[in-house]
Amino acid sequence: MSSIAQSAAFLRAQSRVTNVLLGLVVIVGFGLASQSLARPDFAPVPADGFSFVAQGRFEVLISQSGSLQSSRNARLTNQCEYTTRIISVVPQGTYVNEGDVVMELDSSSLRELAQEREILLVQAEKLLKDAEEDLKIQQLTNESREADAELQARLAQLQYDGYREAQLPQQIHELESAIALAEEDVSRGRKKLEFVTEMVSLGYRNTNDREVERLALLKAEQAYSLAQDKLRVLTEFTSQRTLTQYQAIAEETQRELSRVKLAGSAAMLSRQVKLHSRQRTWEIHRNYLDRLNRNIAACTIRAPRSGEVILSMSSSSSRTPLGEGNSVRYLQSLASIPDRERMQVKLRIHESRIRLLQMGQAAEIHMNACDGMSFAGQVTAVSTVPLSGQYPNYDLREYNVLVDLTGPEEEIRQLAPGMTAQVAIHTSSQSDVLQVPLSSVVQLGRKYFTFLRDGDDVQLQEVAVGLSNDQSIVITSGLERGNQIVSRPRIVCAERLLWLERTMLTRHDDDDWFYGAAL
Repeated sequence: MSSIAQSAAFLRAQSRVTNVLLGLVVIVGFGLASQSLARPDFAPVPADGFSFVAQGRFEVLISQSGSLQSSRNARLTNQCEYTTRIISVVPQGTYVNEGDVVMELDSSSLRELAQEREILLVQAEKLLKDAEEDLKIQQLTNESREADAELQARLAQLQYDGYREAQLPQQIHELESAIALAEEDVSRGRKKLEFVTEMVSLGYRNTNDREVERLALLKAEQAYSLAQDKLRVLTEFTSQRTLTQYQAIAEETQRELSRVKLAGSAAMLSRQVKLHSRQRTWEIHRNYLDRLNRNIAACTIRAPRSGEVILSMSSSSSRTPLGEGNSVRYLQSLASIPDRERMQVKLRIHESRIRLLQMGQAAEIHMNACDGMSFAGQVTAVSTVPLSGQYPNYDLREYNVLVDLTGPEEEIRQLAPGMTAQVAIHTSSQSDVLQVPLSSVVQLGRKYFTFLRDGDDVQLQEVAVGLSNDQSIVITSGLERGNQIVSRPRIVCAERLLWLERTMLTRHDDDDWFYGAAL
């Protein structure tokens, strides 16, 4: 036999064994189920364990206890930015007038620090004044140096312009005049020499006279040649050298003026930076000292208005008010002076009921400490942000709700912040509806049921429910007025409920059987 045929035979045999085992399990299961579905004998319901289905007006109330507080508190917070301690405080409930000292914080370390910073401020102020004087001196020095450099540059330019436009033309003119005179002397000497020579040839003059005239002509010619040389040297060499020299001096004085201005600007910038640095240093010391003085002044806590002082708790987990020696931090609440004519109750409402609340809803407020004293109220604030859970249930989500008290001011003044109040908020109402005790309705799966009296026994009755409050629930269908139902089925019919839950698990698809079961 091939391996494939052997495998197929093995699988068929294994399948037959599995089917046999499943059949045995089903048979055993049906046997157990039939035993569990057998209706046991239940204890009868006591005669006083029933309630009647009532019909009338239904009020949806949210009842919650809360703490009384003033809606217009004058809060005193620690404005000292440094952690410090309380050295004196008025007793709890002390009546103070506006401006009275409520609390004193330890400021000794701040005062010592302020004295040290005051010395640093004086030193910084001296350095600042020195920098201001240095800046003024540098400014005057720059003005003097620039004025002197401008004067030298002006004189050098005038020297250059004076030589080029006045001295040089004058010298040229003088030399040209000398040349003209020398030329005239040469011409006159020649004529005179010719005349004397002719007279000598005629015998009227001697040769010595002719020699004298010849020498005079020679001197005139030498003077003429010398004047021409002087003019040539002046125009070609001396004037060029002198103009170049004077121009270089003028340009150098201009450069010196620029250097003086740049050096003065750099010196002024250095003095200004120094002044700004010392100005900033002085401001830092002054601001720090002012901050210390503000914190020292903040260590004396005064009453912003008249009233009774309510001290804050030393910590969120403590019920002990702040006292001498307690350490306080910046912006920590120290005390409050409530307005006794404006009171409100602060409630913590569970998230399942917060959707029923809205601004303006009416409320009734009963004071636990004042027997028989109640006030009307109105919801004035509904928080949209949940509060943090409290120990030990940190996962609990609750919301802050504020209810203002309305009523005679004389009665409200008798109340004190911190009192416990019971608040009933009217959220909605219905008229002429069927209602039963909230404890008489049980939920099985996704449906609601009551145990309806049927002679000496009870039977399960499905109902449709509507609004509910802390005591009652509205029945929209399934019951009639005057029907008797079990008041507390979770206690009185506990065995029946357990048996029903077991049978629902086994026959959840057989509704006819379920409702036909005799309970």
